[in-house]
This record gives sequence, structure tokens and C-alpha cells, in this order.
Amino acid sequence: MIFCGDVMATINETEARLNSHEAVCALRYEQINARLKRLEGILIKACGIMLVGMAGVIWASLARHM
Repeated sequence: MIFCGDVMATINETEARLNSHEAVCALRYEQINARLKRLEGILIKACGIMLVGMAGVIWASLARHM
């Protein structure tokens, strides 16, 4: 197919904008993924601390009654 200059320029401009958009989205995805992994670690640690704390309360309660 033969494209006139204006159409080819529009295609090139659109492709450049799309490539730029993809690069920005990839960077944002990496940042969001890093934040989610950090939050996941915090939640896992918090759950572990709560479980150990609850086990300590149960143990102390049982030890008091013996």
C-alpha cells in the first residue's frame, strides 16, 4: 500500500506515543509491584506477631490456672 506523507507521519507519531505509554506503564507496574511486595511482607510479619502474642496470652492464662 502507498501512504501519503501525512498519514505516515500520523502513524509514526501514534507509534511513538504508544511506545512512550508502554514504557511509562512498565515503570509504574514495577513500582506498584514493589509496593505490594513490601505490604505483603509487613502483613505476614504482623500476622506472625499476632499469632505469637495470642499463643503467649493463652499460655500465660493456662499457666496461671495450674
